[in-house]
Amino acid sequence: DAGFDAHRIELFFHAQPAPFIRISNEIEYEGVSAIGADPDKNRGEIKVEQSNVALTFHPAIGLKAGIMYAPIGEFNQNHYDTVRNLTDRPLVMRRIMPAEYSDVGLQLFGRGYFGDVELEYQVAMLNGLDNHISDGTKGLRSARPSYRKDADGVPAGAGRFGFAYADYLHLGVSGYVGHFT
Repeated sequence: DAGFDAHRIELFFHAQPAPFIRISNEIEYEGVSAIGADPDKNRGEIKVEQSNVALTFHPAIGLKAGIMYAPIGEFNQNHYDTVRNLTDRPLVMRRIMPAEYSDVGLQLFGRGYFGDVELEYQVAMLNGLDNHISDGTKGLRSARPSYRKDADGVPAGAGRFGFAYADYLHLGVSGYVGHFT
């Protein structure tokens, strides 16, 4: 089937009404040509991926509230096609880890510089994944939650600590704990 497929279109809306306030919104249109097509085939979707307000009190301490990407791994935080030399997301992010896993929550974040070394942290309390972890063949991707309600009434925790040296060495460790994991 030849032709052009606008597989993924993302619209970003950002505002900074004051030096310490950032408002971020992102809407993704995935499978654009299939939106409105046969709903039984579950092809296209329109999704709000983030909609939050971040207050940065100092570079080392900030607070974010709303719909945000869970601080799990580098790819979930920085998955945009324009910064990756890939035509699609890595297999682990499509089948195991829920790439673009965003959730409703509250996050504490910050960074510090020590010469050429940058240290950063993100710690979040989120609604958490739902109980569809074993559904289908998409691994944890099937368990991405609805923004409308918490799946189990128990918040989940996620965190990431990163280390960067210059522009070419980035290391990090992240974790997630919740009712269904």
